Amino acid sequence: PPSMVMYSLQHLLLYDNLLSGTIPPLLGGVTQLTHLDLDDNMLVRTIPSEIGLLTKLESLFLSRNSLTGSIPSELGVLSLMETADLGYNHLDGQIPTTL
Repeated sequence: PPSMVMYSLQHLLLYDNLLSGTIPPLLGGVTQLTHLDLDDNMLVRTIPSEIGLLTKLESLFLSRNSLTGSIPSELGVLSLMETADLGYNHLDGQIPTTL
């Protein structure tokens, strides 16, 4: 299980690496997170709806990966979100009206 230090993390900046695989849903438990940047990696599959649990999130950068599926409507409840960059993926469907 993640350590208590992980739960107090505010900035997670892992852009421009060679990260592969999926975005772990357990990131939704890092409740103090304000900035999440996973741009320019090789992440696949869907954006986990658990990202919607990050109520303090101000910026979300997931561009330039190989993410698929739709944008979770749960992102629309993030009232502090100022910036969300999801470009250059393979997302489909509608942009949630809550965004």
